[in-house]
Amino acid sequence: MEWLTITLASVLTLLTPAGAIIDTVLAHTLRSQVQKVEQLAVRVDNTPNYQALQGKIDRVRISARGIYPLADVRIEKIELETEPISLDLRQLQQKNSSLAAALRRPAAGALHLVLTETNVNQALQSAAVKEQIQTLINNLIPSREESSSTKYKLSQANFNFLNNNRVTLSLQLETQRPDEPAATLNLSLEVGFKLVQGRKIELIDPTATLNGRRISSRLLKGFAEGISTQLDLKNFEKQGIIARLLQLQIDDDKLSIAAFGSIKPRSGNPN
Repeated sequence: MEWLTITLASVLTLLTPAGAIIDTVLAHTLRSQVQKVEQLAVRVDNTPNYQALQGKIDRVRISARGIYPLADVRIEKIELETEPISLDLRQLQQKNSSLAAALRRPAAGALHLVLTETNVNQALQSAAVKEQIQTLINNLIPSREESSSTKYKLSQANFNFLNNNRVTLSLQLETQRPDEPAATLNLSLEVGFKLVQGRKIELIDPTATLNGRRISSRLLKGFAEGISTQLDLKNFEKQGIIARLLQLQIDDDKLSIAAFGSIKPRSGNPN
């Protein structure tokens, strides 16, 4: 069968650029995992070329701009470069498949991600993101027994990147109580981010005001610790993903993250 593989690969190489077949398969799979991608470039490097037909790849380089994981959530840029990987191409081409499901062996690579202020502020208009924020607000603002039925509706939101890895978030909320007119709350939060041991993003020195009055630092500390726990990359290890952050940089218009990670095949994948 080896001679047939080599012959077929030779013919296909004459008709298409090296790696173009698996390039197309990977690009199609990646597009199927998100709502939309404005620009997507996939390049597969292989020596010899026919290894690509067996799912053996020396390196994959992916560059994408304008990625929409959700309809209203846009990521400015993602760049990925892998180490050698081995894929089951038939599995990869199946409907609703994923890269993890197609892996024969663990795969590793480096990732660079960029988010802009515009990206974040656009995401704040998403119903799914608003729901998450409103849940956080309910945890942040102390509830009193007589107002335990109070609900908060997010009416306006504005996000800003600052220098020194700090950000600000300004929210306008409407309180919704039974048989009472709505009241407006203006919440302003500033917080810094610190990279800890390459695996955890820690929220540091949070400050906040509610209608111009400072919120308890003790309350903010507990809130920051809870969010930091959610931002621990160790949480992904149960999914077979080992990740480490190499860089976290925030300036006045964008957030840039560089990371390295590996992903295990799902159990039962053929070798």
